[in-house]
Amino acid sequence: MAMELIPRASLDAARLPALRPGELAALAEARDRALVSAGRIEFDGGATESLAEALLDSPWMDVSQQLETLCAMTELFYFLKNETGDRIADDDLIARIRACFDDCRGAAELVADRLGGGLAWAK
Repeated sequence: MAMELIPRASLDAARLPALRPGELAALAEARDRALVSAGRIEFDGGATESLAEALLDSPWMDVSQQLETLCAMTELFYFLKNETGDRIADDDLIARIRACFDDCRGAAELVADRLGGGLAWAK
């Protein structure tokens, strides 16, 4: 069992009004799992909130699947941060994920395959 070293930051409901309180909590838990899985530490929820804001604004976001999609894209974000050695700024990576999300018409699995499958774009 992993030891909790620091309190986890909650997500700001004011930045994500499209999400209900239970969804915010679930997204924060998904972020925490992704951070642990990636061996990363984050002191605020800023990157997760920015990613969620960008994706919730997409015309391709399926409201009935938004929590699952946001959780999957959060996991992808931290995976890509590690795989690229943090060479890409958070905002640039979020913009790339959003552009790919729109190109893939909201298909989260396809986004993950395109961005995570080959990282030649990150060089």
